[in-house]
Amino acid sequence: MRRRRVLAVAMFAAPLVVVGVACSFPEVTFSPGAEAEAGTSPDADEDASASDGAASDVTFVTDAVTREDASAAIADASLCETRPKCDCDDDGYAATDCDVDAGGLLSSKGEPLKLGDCDDLDPLRHPGQGFVDEVPADGKDGDWNCDQRVERFPAAKVTCRGNGLTGCVGDPGYLVEPVCGTANDVYACETPALGACKSIPKGRATQLCR
Repeated sequence: MRRRRVLAVAMFAAPLVVVGVACSFPEVTFSPGAEAEAGTSPDADEDASASDGAASDVTFVTDAVTREDASAAIADASLCETRPKCDCDDDGYAATDCDVDAGGLLSSKGEPLKLGDCDDLDPLRHPGQGFVDEVPADGKDGDWNCDQRVERFPAAKVTCRGNGLTGCVGDPGYLVEPVCGTANDVYACETPALGACKSIPKGRATQLCR
């Protein structure tokens, strides 16, 4: 009798485990973190819904610098004669080929210029820049902070590992890598059914770069 009771309890508990695994979706938040500058991406969709009838619990937190928010226009090279020397775009950073220390140059605000501007015609591109929600002009890449590499958020490729029984983990991201400053569908790793670990669409988000 004791053996039969144990078996009956196990058979009753098994469906509960299956239901719990299949219906528990992790909450996913897309955020570039505290390093991003102030601003809000106009392409982020907070009301996006997931496929397979699952309600989206993704929050798109895409704080980023935009050209409109920063009131930063690409400078005309002809302005360089009237702007502070070695800082044509007037962003407070001197061009990389300028000897700031020797000249003791000041910005238009009277502050010492910082060295290292890799693009002295674009005030959005300079050392220390956060994630930017803009398509780079003139075919340039998304290296907005002049560190000679392009950091992307969300991740360029979604990667899912595991299954519905042992777990489902992975970095959210895109299936197709978009150009910096453009929007595309974002996916997160979830378990829509028993024994499955799939990338589920969670709406659209702008590819932020720096």
